[in-house]
Amino acid sequence: MRARSNRGYLRIGTVVFTVVLVSLACAPRAAESPGQAAPGSQKAAPAPAVALGDTVPRFKILTPTAAYRPEQAEACGMMATELQKLGFSVEVATHPSWGGFVSQVGKPFDWGIGCAGFVPREDRLEPNQLIGTYESSFADDGPNYSGYKSAEYDRALAAQRAEMDQEKRRAAVYKAQEILARDLPMITQFHPALTHVYNKAKFGDVVSIPGVGLWNVTNFVKATPLTSDTVYRVGFVGDMNNLNPLRPVGSFDADVIRLIWEPLGKFDSTGKVGPWLAEKWETVNPTTVRVTIRDGHRFHDGQPVTARDVAFSYNYMIKWKPAWYRAAIEPFKNAEATDSRTVVFTLSEPFAPLVLTLAWVPILPEHIWKDVVEKEGAKSPVELKNIPRVGSGPYRWVSQTQQVLRLARNEAHFSPPKASEFLWTAFSNRESEFLAMANQDIYFHEQKGLTIAQMEEAKNYPHLEVITEPSIDVTWMIFNMRDNSPFKDFALRHAVAHLLDYEGIVRDILKGFGEPGRGMIAPANKFWHNAEIPSKETAGKTHYHQYDPAKARQILQEAGFGWDQEGKLHFPKDYKPAVLPTEQNCCK
Repeated sequence: MRARSNRGYLRIGTVVFTVVLVSLACAPRAAESPGQAAPGSQKAAPAPAVALGDTVPRFKILTPTAAYRPEQAEACGMMATELQKLGFSVEVATHPSWGGFVSQVGKPFDWGIGCAGFVPREDRLEPNQLIGTYESSFADDGPNYSGYKSAEYDRALAAQRAEMDQEKRRAAVYKAQEILARDLPMITQFHPALTHVYNKAKFGDVVSIPGVGLWNVTNFVKATPLTSDTVYRVGFVGDMNNLNPLRPVGSFDADVIRLIWEPLGKFDSTGKVGPWLAEKWETVNPTTVRVTIRDGHRFHDGQPVTARDVAFSYNYMIKWKPAWYRAAIEPFKNAEATDSRTVVFTLSEPFAPLVLTLAWVPILPEHIWKDVVEKEGAKSPVELKNIPRVGSGPYRWVSQTQQVLRLARNEAHFSPPKASEFLWTAFSNRESEFLAMANQDIYFHEQKGLTIAQMEEAKNYPHLEVITEPSIDVTWMIFNMRDNSPFKDFALRHAVAHLLDYEGIVRDILKGFGEPGRGMIAPANKFWHNAEIPSKETAGKTHYHQYDPAKARQILQEAGFGWDQEGKLHFPKDYKPAVLPTEQNCCK
């Protein structure tokens, strides 16, 4: 992996971690008799003699490199060891970035468990952004990486999207979280604390959104330079992508895209959405919304922004259905410009996350995008190679290399940034990114925050300010539930849910800076988080799980699985997987 800094920072490799993790996952084990408990756990009752079926096949566990997400890398290394102890055969594959994870987790879906997470992003304060990723329609092309399909879950999603009363909607959101906790397409490993650091000698008036931190559009615009260096210098760990506004690869792309192609609305410092490019919006009836845009605003090429551009942008999304925006625009039937400043949206049904859509969908200039697909000979706009980078946002695109993206202040904007430029530098690992902060070569970092060690070290630098608070970050493990994966079977997922030392991760890896995993919506998002789901095993109720390897073995025994003399796990004889649980067998 190449270094991303253009200032010569040393690459800190991940070879040692990868070798250790692979050796843990692939090392031979001492033979265990069927029913023997894992070391350090409660001893399980001896298993009765069973007729063994085929060996549970070897599978990949996709884990981040230590340079990319060190805390999760360590937690997933622990999981690989526990899986080996229980008789699974594991192959470890590492990914150095979110883009790397997405490329590995997609077709041909040749993996079993995937480890990644959702960083704290302002749009994720809206619950549909997280629970909506498990909708069945996204199972083959979209963010439902598990391939999870449940009609019951889809109904809960539809109910919460259509319910305009907040309290009633919350009940539906709670139901969706309960179904996820029961069916186990994923396990939330932990919710790390928000640890943001910035250079207080270079910038003031920074805006931190609760649960999200400094990585937000309001801060990009409002943060004020304190010296003659007026460039907003920010680092991130990952790959520099082509910034196609219809195909963001990850969170970093999506937020920078909104600086160039701005949406109608924007999150404020409290996490609420208000008008931005729009002057106002109003509900005509439950399925009709009228939006009035600002007067006199222009694209970066000088052409006026009109209601026709807004209507074109939404109808373009409706036509092409890009995966990134599909959930946000699903109920939109059409958009019509009734005059130069007014757009009327018609929906197929009431849509509670409507204001998020208004703060999410980028407005494209019709005069550039109306025939760009045909001119480029592309099959769709998400496949464009040459992106027309003209928007109307507070920053305009200047240049891009594999290491650096440069944007300049849009002086004609109705709210021009305080910084003269936005300079985004890519690094190969978080150590080199932190070194750049310590040396005052960058002043901010992206959403992932710092490691615990870096946060403590940052306190030794008088120019660095440390912000620590609860975060909406969700760090998770997902199961491949497709036919080619053993984790199509609920019993295997249920057993693995007991192999993660949730409390130990927070205590020993996070050093107390975080919380054990409690579902897709973090406890920090208090209004939408379902705190009614018990945090510990509770008979008769859907609950989260505890670390208990003996319980994991018991679950497999009761489902008919067995072990051979070498300790390898086998399917039951005449095996038929049960994909989803009933309430009865879920909650023993």
